[in-house]
Amino acid sequence: RRTQVEAAELDPHARLALEGTAEAIADTGNFQNVGRTGVFTAAIRDDFEIPMTLCNLPRMVMHALGLSGPVGHLDTACTSSHLALHNARESVSSGQCDAAVVVGTTVMLQPQVSAGLPRSGILSTVGVCRPFDRQSDGMVRGEACVGLALSKTGPHQALLLESSVSHNNPALPH
Repeated sequence: RRTQVEAAELDPHARLALEGTAEAIADTGNFQNVGRTGVFTAAIRDDFEIPMTLCNLPRMVMHALGLSGPVGHLDTACTSSHLALHNARESVSSGQCDAAVVVGTTVMLQPQVSAGLPRSGILSTVGVCRPFDRQSDGMVRGEACVGLALSKTGPHQALLLESSVSHNNPALPH
């Protein structure tokens, strides 16, 4: 439990990660009794000034919620949450942990971070994101937090049968 002063000074990524993880665990019903639980986080440090290293985010969540198991943090821009989910699934499948929580956060607090993006040509000119569509003309930034709980045993709200990771950008070395 954090004091009001600690909570007020908490990095927004950390606050969202704690809330997202707690909600994901609560949604499962009986997640606390599964054994070793890994925590895998995804967040990009781009505009908050309190010096918290985001690689400590999963450890902070684990400690605050009394979990124990493998931890991992990813900051790979747009693919961070996908990779965190993949790593969590691999950890549960391989037996490194009995269950895992994945949480991804994005916050935009400094307007100057977004101010230069229109000049870069990566933002949508119409403000609409259309992934995998011929009409796509760029990305749209947004804030979000998502938390998922994975386990081999039920109750299940969905099944994640497979996941994979690849890199096929011909502009970068393989």
